[in-house]
Amino acid sequence: MGGAWGRRVVAPFQGAVFKLSIHPGSRGLDPGLTSGTPLACKAASSSLHGFPAAGAGGVADADGAGGVAGVALDDNKVSFLKCLSYRQAWAFAVGRFMSDGVWWFFLFWTPAYLSSIYGLKSSDLGSKIAISSLYAITLLSIIGGWLPGYFMEKKGMDPYAGRMRAMLIIAFFPLFALVAHPLGAYSYWFPIVIIGIVGAAHQAWAANIFSTVGDMFPKKAIATITGFGGMAGGVGSFLINIGSGYFFDYAKESDMAFLGFRGESAAYMIVFSLCAFAYLAGWRVMMTLVPKYKPIAGL
Repeated sequence: MGGAWGRRVVAPFQGAVFKLSIHPGSRGLDPGLTSGTPLACKAASSSLHGFPAAGAGGVADADGAGGVAGVALDDNKVSFLKCLSYRQAWAFAVGRFMSDGVWWFFLFWTPAYLSSIYGLKSSDLGSKIAISSLYAITLLSIIGGWLPGYFMEKKGMDPYAGRMRAMLIIAFFPLFALVAHPLGAYSYWFPIVIIGIVGAAHQAWAANIFSTVGDMFPKKAIATITGFGGMAGGVGSFLINIGSGYFFDYAKESDMAFLGFRGESAAYMIVFSLCAFAYLAGWRVMMTLVPKYKPIAGL
């Protein structure tokens, strides 16, 4: 198994740490305004294209006191554990855990699927056209940004209810994955188109689930909750990808059977089926945890 598994794409780890460094001579900054890394600026607003210089607290000095004139700064920090005491945080995390892995599974395993089942190598022109077409189909996700607005503006729903209604509709589209592999017996274009539709559904779902955080939490907690959900999504993605790799190897070695499919073909049918129901399951858990619109107060 080690040899076969070694050739597979292992699960993705989401998240990266970026350091912003502006060196002397950078465009738009006077060399005298920069001092090493990360960004360190001295007072010279004229060289910063009219922006006021940063105060000691890192906030532009517009009122001479390290704050922006007319804007009250909330310096109260929200602890991570405090955020986790709310059901809304867990609803978001579960939604990410259940759905992110589907996107990353199809993103990483579709080339291997085409190779194992249809004999299409990633270097083949047909495979490149198929993958490019799949990604083009995901652009349909833009509809997911319009749908909740329709429910809020035309139906008078509150933001959370409107987004959850939209997410429920979106959650039905991944069910097409149930027939993707069976229809592949006629042409690999059937699973390609269907996987593209599932990908579009995921992106539409993601756009809405991210917005639920802002609907329910104050601004000072949004980054913490979003990070918590991102971690949950990363864990879910890791588990489904590495688990699928071992499962595909096992299915090939044992020649397992499922619904008339054998070996790796049977394993793909099983994983596709799990992906098909992931969004409805995630939506159900979210609605159980937070059935109605309830913004967090007093955090």
